[in-house]
This record gives sequence, C-alpha cells and structure tokens, in this order.
Amino acid sequence: MFARSVLEENFSRYIHSIIGEKLFPVAFIMFDLDHFKRINDTFGHTSGDHVLKEVGNLIATHIHTIPQGLAIRYGGEEFFAIVPATSEEKIKEFLEEIRKSVEKKKFLFNGQQISVTISIGCAIIKHIEENISSYKDFYKKADSLLYEAKKKGRNRVEIKIYDS
Repeated sequence: MFARSVLEENFSRYIHSIIGEKLFPVAFIMFDLDHFKRINDTFGHTSGDHVLKEVGNLIATHIHTIPQGLAIRYGGEEFFAIVPATSEEKIKEFLEEIRKSVEKKKFLFNGQQISVTISIGCAIIKHIEENISSYKDFYKKADSLLYEAKKKGRNRVEIKIYDS
C-alpha cells in the first residue's frame, strides 16, 4: 500500500501508461471504514491503527491481483485505488468481494475481536484525455459515490459510469 504522496508524485506517469496501453475503462475507487471513530473510542487508538493496517493490507492484496492496479492509503480511514481495464460487472463483483472479506474478517488486537465494515464509491471512467495531469477530478467523483454509500446505510458499494 502506497502513501498518498506517491500518488501525487507519480499520477501523471502512471495514468499516461494506462492511456498509452488503452486500458479503458478505468475505475477510481474510494474505501472508508464505517464508524471508525467508534473503534478508536471503544478499543483505543492503537487498536484502530492495527485495524487500519489490516484493512489496508486486505485492500492492497486484492487490488494488486489486477495488472497495474494501484492501492493508496489516502488519509485517516480512507483508501484510494485505481484499477484499469475493467467493466462495470467485473468491478462490482470485485468490490463486493473486498467488502465482504472485510465484513467477515475478525480483527484481533490484544485478545479483543473487532468487527469492521467498509463503504466503497467507484467512478468508472470510459475515456481519459491525454492532457490529464491530476487525479483529483476522478477522486471527487469516487468520493461523491462513497458519500452515497454512507448515506444509503454503509457497508455497501456505489458505482457510476462516466464518459470522461
């Protein structure tokens, strides 16, 4: 799992390799742990840190099964990922698999079992212009869908397809 600074420093080179290889559409994905503050308040911040690392590893393990998949620790309890060359059906199934694996996993810390769920927002972009230099517009689309998932009850995936 990379830090956000890696995304910011390397996005242009990364996305241009995807454009060059015509790996469309591209999924931009936001993950957020549901009720994370409650975990910190109930079990302590060290437990919360442990859960974040474990969830991050789980997400990264899934994302890295896809060629050129990129997983980022975005900040707080948020993770961001980019998955090229995917369809709505494949990404929906893939993200549901991640969501379910987090929900089913029992995180253990100092003998305490901690249950966690995540909400996921995914913006599928059909085409990306060659002059693109920032990921932030795609991030905003995925983040908006993440907000929709939270608003609709959490522990769910929201996906929308965009032309660009």
